[in-house]
Amino acid sequence: METTGRALTTGEPNLSFFLCSPEHIGQIVAWGRAHGPDGNVVDGAEALARANVGSVATRYRLDLAPDWESKVAQKFGGHEDIEQYIRLCVVESLQPCTLTARSIFRMAVCLDYQSREFAEWRCSHVRGFLLRITRASFEASDLTMSAVEWSYKCEYGPRRSSPKRS
Repeated sequence: METTGRALTTGEPNLSFFLCSPEHIGQIVAWGRAHGPDGNVVDGAEALARANVGSVATRYRLDLAPDWESKVAQKFGGHEDIEQYIRLCVVESLQPCTLTARSIFRMAVCLDYQSREFAEWRCSHVRGFLLRITRASFEASDLTMSAVEWSYKCEYGPRRSSPKRS
């Protein structure tokens, strides 16, 4: 997958994006290898990692800097460079998955969101790979569409509105 991209207009300028950990990506791919769809585990882990790096770089406008992939891996993940980050994602993807289908579903939804600023993400083969894992993990879990919380519910009651100015 190509790793250069342009920012998409999301209409959500204040949301933060982060680099998913190698364990996060690795466990998703490991679950997919054991329970889910087709796909090369090594290629899948590397492509997911690169897409997440590309999204963070695009969101924070770092994708024009020299060696931007390594800068993102260092600044947002504490890794030496992009190659170390990818190696760790691949190594983690080769480990047995220790998580439930419910956890994998939620982690896959998170990774999809964290990678969406990458211009090529929406129609990419790697997103298709992730969405197949997302669907398989949802179907293998005890979740139902009505049980999945898609919005935040404040525990403290409704937000107070600001006083109107005249």
